[in-house]
Amino acid sequence: MALVLLMLLFSVLGLRQFINLSLHNIPLSLIIPLLIGSIGVFMNFIVGELDRKKLVKIKSDRPYKFSFILSLGIIIFAIVLGGFMNPQSLSNCAKYTAIHCCWGSCFCFSRDRCIDLFNARFFNRQQERATHCVTNS
Repeated sequence: MALVLLMLLFSVLGLRQFINLSLHNIPLSLIIPLLIGSIGVFMNFIVGELDRKKLVKIKSDRPYKFSFILSLGIIIFAIVLGGFMNPQSLSNCAKYTAIHCCWGSCFCFSRDRCIDLFNARFFNRQQERATHCVTNS
């Protein structure tokens, strides 16, 4: 992170251009869905932090579930709106949807198997240590 900030500082000061800071004409059909999706993601993070830190004294599940579902709805709405506003990108994406879903499924499956194996080995070691400590005492 510090390296990125240093490169940004050098680029702003004009010492050396690491990051291109020139403005481009970004189409409105890209900005609107991006802003709506960002609001949904930000709202999801806020709700998660409030839940994690238990800042609200009287906690009922209904407001948290509602705000979580609302944030997911906002994110999905932004994706659908982006598809409607950029039909050429949607047609290009539709060609590779099956391949992306297969790769994503394979990645998630292999990641879950690796986590399960790691957890099983870790808990077996912890049980062996606990058993060893109990038998030696």
